Amino acid sequence: MLIDAEWITFLKKFTDAQVLVSLDGVKEINDRVRVDVAQNGTYDRVIEKIKLLIENGISFGVPAVVDSYGLKQVRRFIKELKDIGVKRIGINPPYKFDEEDSEFSTMDALVDGYFETWLEAKRLGIQISGKAYLPEWHAMHGHIANCEGMGRAIVVDPDGHISLCDKIADKLGTVYNLKDVFKTDTYAQFAMRVKGNIKACEDCEINYLCNGGCLAEARNSYHSDNLSGKHCEFIKKMAARMFKEF
Repeated sequence: MLIDAEWITFLKKFTDAQVLVSLDGVKEINDRVRVDVAQNGTYDRVIEKIKLLIENGISFGVPAVVDSYGLKQVRRFIKELKDIGVKRIGINPPYKFDEEDSEFSTMDALVDGYFETWLEAKRLGIQISGKAYLPEWHAMHGHIANCEGMGRAIVVDPDGHISLCDKIADKLGTVYNLKDVFKTDTYAQFAMRVKGNIKACEDCEINYLCNGGCLAEARNSYHSDNLSGKHCEFIKKMAARMFKEF
């Protein structure tokens, strides 16, 4: 929403700048969950900003949190974005899987929904990523960690405190003792959370495709450093469906 001519000028200075513009589905779905301070829907204004990025050649992607209800309209969502020139979309399930609240009757039906979304994006020539499709993404790009930023990037809050992810509360230090941050046990724990080095996942058949999943998601949804239960079941079934398609 903040993207304007001044921001466009700034972004053009960086050839490798990557912008993420969030939408959570077609207009009627997005505007139920993504509203401004006046409780007005944001879909139309976000689409205007996307068009501005396209007109100026700024690289960007559109991440979306798509629940089981949104999946029923996701093909229309992808088609609408393709029609205005969007080339990269991220489809992310909600943080915590709760089959009882799902619009789908079983986990298999939920997997079918995300898998059909993946196929539709491929058919339309859209690059699709997101938590549901990480096994394919890691396999194609040779990633050794689930998160490309974990251990390689830092987050600095307005007071100068440093963390490794904006969704994880751990503060490792400040900008005034930056060198010490990288010597902490917490930094080492995060940075070394890579394939083959996650004990809880060592016996999992897709360990080298999942890379342990998102640490922030595990902590915020399951109060653990490891994902489990329905989340793992979902990722395993998605991996099986996608690689069978290959």
